[in-house]
Amino acid sequence: KFAPSKESFGTLSGNDEGVFGWLSANFLLNTDADRKTPPAFAALGALDLGGGSTQITMPAPAGTLDAVSVPLPAGRPSTSVFTHSHLGFGNKQVLGALTSHEASACLSAGATARWEPSNNSMGARSLTGRGNFIVCEQGIRRVLLGFDKRNQPDAKAKHFVAMSLFYYSINFAQLAGHLPKTSPLSISMLRTAAKNLCAESDGSLRRMVGKDPLTPEDAISWRCFDLVYATRLLVDGYGFSTESESIEFLGDVHGVEVEWTLGALLHDLFSKPPPPAASPRTASSSKPAVSSPADKALAAFLLLMLCMLFWCMRANAANTKTRYQSV
Repeated sequence: KFAPSKESFGTLSGNDEGVFGWLSANFLLNTDADRKTPPAFAALGALDLGGGSTQITMPAPAGTLDAVSVPLPAGRPSTSVFTHSHLGFGNKQVLGALTSHEASACLSAGATARWEPSNNSMGARSLTGRGNFIVCEQGIRRVLLGFDKRNQPDAKAKHFVAMSLFYYSINFAQLAGHLPKTSPLSISMLRTAAKNLCAESDGSLRRMVGKDPLTPEDAISWRCFDLVYATRLLVDGYGFSTESESIEFLGDVHGVEVEWTLGALLHDLFSKPPPPAASPRTASSSKPAVSSPADKALAAFLLLMLCMLFWCMRANAANTKTRYQSV
């Protein structure tokens, strides 16, 4: 029985979310048996996109301001990463920062949907979609003028994993036939796919109902916006080249989702110091240290979670295809 205290709960900061997502991506790809040359642990950068914020985390070059120390598995020294959470630049926040004219351009033509501007105390209003890629892109680029990346190290030369809403919009475009299910994908390919997706009427996109488990029916009409925003955020926000092929868009590895929750577990596990080695003199004479029941329960829980993780990855490895493979 656990007795939770006030210290057992807290609000997850955006930077913690970025670090945990980075740990999750590096751990899953480093242990992926299907990869002929798995990336070295801690070598990848990570990009995350949610409704309220977006995060970037990458290995920190020497001299990086505000570098964060992150624990690694036993036997490896901790490493330094740059991480930053851009509050207010999640996709829902940016959609609300558009004008109604811009927002309707980001909604598939013929669709009717509720839209809530961020500066309107009157609440949500109804919009009719126009599916105008150019106007949608211009509005998003206007909002991204406020994106601050002054202290961010150059991301162009590094390999990144992009997760969450980055992946959801790419996956939808692939299933809709606007992107190939192959890797790598350049950002210019994403922009072309966004242009074609926005050109589809909402009636045409209804064919996708029930086809993508990551896209609820009421989100289909906004996938035009989601893909345009993901593309412009990578270029105008994070500074990637339009021809960059250094980003892998990933949802899961053999059924294990790439997300911050796994990284939080790993961070807690890696942060625990290894048990001290007993000296030859005291090893035979001293009684073994007695752990508290809570310590034993926590250690058993963490071990069980890791065993279950590896079991799931191995069990699905033979049958699960990556999101880029043909089906």
